[in-house]
Amino acid sequence: MTENERIGKLIRNYRLKEKMSSADFALFVGVSQGTVSNIENGKFGQRKNSLQTVKSIIEMCGIDLPPDIAEFLNIEPSNVDDEENERILVASRDMWDVTKSTSVAIQLRTFVNAESRSDKELDSLERSYLYETDVVVNTLMEFIDDNKKEIRKKILENLREKSLKFLEQYKDIKEDD
Repeated sequence: MTENERIGKLIRNYRLKEKMSSADFALFVGVSQGTVSNIENGKFGQRKNSLQTVKSIIEMCGIDLPPDIAEFLNIEPSNVDDEENERILVASRDMWDVTKSTSVAIQLRTFVNAESRSDKELDSLERSYLYETDVVVNTLMEFIDDNKKEIRKKILENLREKSLKFLEQYKDIKEDD
């Protein structure tokens, strides 16, 4: 099995573990469904930016890589200590359309802030984390859900502003120039 095929299999396994269709996963990571299919089948790397797309997907999803694959993609391998601090008790994901052509995917995960802590501090920290993590994630997702209309309004406002700036550069150009 080639490196590309192994990477494709890792990404496919992640998608299936998360119970996402290829269409939902494509929407979540911001690529086409065809791109997801090509990546999962190990068909990438020939086109400009396709390796960068694969790296972005892996980093966005937090997919753990074997050291040889991490080296192949020029990604730092996962640190074992970091894995010990990550506890995904409550993870949440939401996808919705913000414009006719763009959808957004929001994923929240929580982590124990355990850097440079003693064992006694870690025990207390872990208990606090267990107590509060579901409230943190649920509150943030509820806030986003409650404010989707305002978020969409702000996005459209920023798009209009960007469009006006773009058009402004052509305002004074004469056809003779």
